[in-house]
Formats: sequence, C-alpha cells, structure tokens
Amino acid sequence: MLIPIVRFLDDEDIKVKEVAASITSYLTLSHSYHGALVEAGVIPKLVHLLQTKDDDYKSIRKEARRSLVELSMDDSYHALIVGQGLVRIPLVGSSAYKAFRPQPHSWPSFPDGSEIQRSSRPSKYGATELLLGLILNEKKAEPDEAKINAMIGRSNQQFLARVGAIEFDYEGKEQSGSQRNDHHTILPWIDGVARLVLIIGLQDVSAIAKAAHAIGDASVNEHMRTSFMEAGAVKSLLQLLMHNDVPVREASAYALEKLSVRY
Repeated sequence: MLIPIVRFLDDEDIKVKEVAASITSYLTLSHSYHGALVEAGVIPKLVHLLQTKDDDYKSIRKEARRSLVELSMDDSYHALIVGQGLVRIPLVGSSAYKAFRPQPHSWPSFPDGSEIQRSSRPSKYGATELLLGLILNEKKAEPDEAKINAMIGRSNQQFLARVGAIEFDYEGKEQSGSQRNDHHTILPWIDGVARLVLIIGLQDVSAIAKAAHAIGDASVNEHMRTSFMEAGAVKSLLQLLMHNDVPVREASAYALEKLSVRY
C-alpha cells in the first residue's frame, strides 16, 4: 500500500493529497516504514508539497514537514533531504531568542565578517545595511551568489528574531517539533543556514550545542559547507571552542570537523 499512498501525493485532487500526506506523516512515526517510503520516492514529493505556497496547502505543508523531520532522523535520509535544499533545525524555544542583540555596524559587512569597500557615507539610521546592494561598486565589489544568499538569510532571520516571531508558524502559533522527543523543524537552506548561525550566537548553552551539532549534520556536501562559511559559522564556532560548557565545545569541534571536509 505504500506505493499508491506515495503516488497519491501527486494527485490532482487536493483532498486526496491531504489524506495521503496525513497517512504518510503517521507512517513515518515508525522507523520500519522509512526505507520503503524513501524507495517509493516520497522525499522529493514531500519537498515539493512543503514548498507549495498556495493557502489551500497549509495543512498539507504541516504534514509534509512532520514527515521530513521524522525521515531526517536517519542520517542517510537526512543527507537526501539536505540535497533537496532543506535543513533540519532544532526548535530551541522562542524565549531563547530574547537575548538576541544584532551587532551594530558603523559600516555594513558580509555575514562572514569580510568588509565591503566604502563608496558612500553610511546611513545613521541603519538603512545602509538594508540597502547594501545599492552601495556596491559593481566593478570592484560585486558579491558572488553565495554571499548574496548569506545576506538574504541573515536579514530574514534577524528580522524574525527582532519581532519575536522566529519560531512561530504562519498562523502565529509557536511551532512544535515532531512527535518524537527531539524537536526539530525543516527550513529552506538559505534560511536554515542563517538560523543555525544565529542560534550559536545566543546565550542559551543548550541551544548553542544543538545548533552547532546541526551545522555538522547539515555539512554533507560542498554547497552546504560553503554556505555555512559565507554565513559566518566558522568564526563563531572557533570562538565556541573556548566556551566553558563541555557539550558546546564538543558540538563546535564536531561542526568544524565536518566543515573542513574536502572531497
């Protein structure tokens, strides 16, 4: 029955899709079904449903996210999910972000810490950081795609943290993780990378350790390793090697080891 259930995720009738997504979410709670579901091609179908923005897909997206979180608990399937452009993120609780204080910049900089060539006066109102692209000299300081994505992700996540909505869903309710003890969510990689880098800059040691470990887990290919480096993960992780909390140091070392891999 797993093959037709997975096939129904592509059905034209949205009600059929909704039922199929709900059944799939329930089945993924049992690890014994994971292999058969993945072999039936469930991961790309779930990713497609999660990325569908139509309002009618709200409940389907919720079930697809739950299924992907459960499947990602298996390392090999997690790598497949990352390869589809999604990242597993620990839910650390919205209260952990209350300590977030964005670093003031007298001049805007890239997330990895590299400075931008100055071509005009910075805005005293902070608009220069927001309008970064308008002050770049295209011939001398054109950012590559990786830097642009890092800037977009950082802006998105810092905004959510500032307004207190970083772990809330589209209905304004605080997100809950999977139905297992380990609570996670799934985000597109641009936002996911920026979210993890933001968390390792917080004060909650438990949140930092979880995020650092998640960075290591997500560093499964060159694209992800480059993305974390451009987002400023390396500098923060190196500083955390001196942290007084042992789990934080161990998780940071694990992340740096994974980031340093080259094939």
